[in-house]
Amino acid sequence: MKKEMNRHIMKFYTKFLLCLLILLPQLSHGKALDDNFLFSTVYIENLSTNQSGTGFITVRQIDKDRSVWFLISNKHVLMPKPLEPKQTDKLEAVARVSINIKTVSDITKITREIKLRDAKGTELVKGHTAQNVDVAGLIFTPYLHDIFATPDRRVLGIPEERFANEEFLNKHFISVGDEALVIGYPLSLIDEGHVIPITRGVRIASKPDYDFRKQPIFLVDGTIIRGTSGSPVILPIRPHVWKEEHKIGIGEIQENHLVGIVSSSIKDWEIVIRKIVTLETVQEFSVIDNANLGIVFKVRTVSAVMDLFGFQRWEKEKQQPQTPTAGAK
Repeated sequence: MKKEMNRHIMKFYTKFLLCLLILLPQLSHGKALDDNFLFSTVYIENLSTNQSGTGFITVRQIDKDRSVWFLISNKHVLMPKPLEPKQTDKLEAVARVSINIKTVSDITKITREIKLRDAKGTELVKGHTAQNVDVAGLIFTPYLHDIFATPDRRVLGIPEERFANEEFLNKHFISVGDEALVIGYPLSLIDEGHVIPITRGVRIASKPDYDFRKQPIFLVDGTIIRGTSGSPVILPIRPHVWKEEHKIGIGEIQENHLVGIVSSSIKDWEIVIRKIVTLETVQEFSVIDNANLGIVFKVRTVSAVMDLFGFQRWEKEKQQPQTPTAGAK
């Protein structure tokens, strides 16, 4: 009888310890979102087109000690207004970008006026080569040199190593129904002293490692509000890592990863109202209801835009010397 009781007690403590091991990762990290992913988000006012939206800063390492910083958003947010035929003056186009700067004790806002097109008419923004891929970017490094030189101020960006490509999605079993975070400025909601973005939850609605309708997109279930265009879509921190299907790695945390960039929402219906101003002039107003489905371009489209600037990504594992195999000469 006593042996039987001891056996039950041991089974109870074993189960209790296993539960603790599973819960420990959840207790060890209080944030769903790392600062790099929150404060890398920026507010863009395109003075050329009078459009505003969201963008984010990302970082590509190009050799052991050098990185290039990029500003990424949608084409319809970041691209300058097209030049008129035979236009020869006022060629320059600019945007105002509000950035979160992290100090020792606070988050403050700084604003940079950036060139989208220079005075000679040269486009500095590059859009994805596929016309229907709504992703664009420019090199942001020159606008950050003074911050890099100030020890008590930091600008944050999403490292390219934290892009959730198809290989990552398959390895970690990211699929439909999983949560994601959309970070941006819906309805241009920004504060005065900072531009800390608003974070909203969505769920992945179509299989993220498959191209939806043969385009490099997947869908998310959630309301995509005006001003969210260009928002990064982030996988929240998980208190565990899936090692294989239905089996987790005890004591490991899956960090935030960028899984895509918001472009727009899918319309359910639209009513167009025409107001007669004069006999020759008509104004149109649209009333739109969305289907609670957002279109997200995959991270490979972001990397493809970064490639357009000619800086090849440095991959540490490829730089290490090869170990000779037995019998090699």
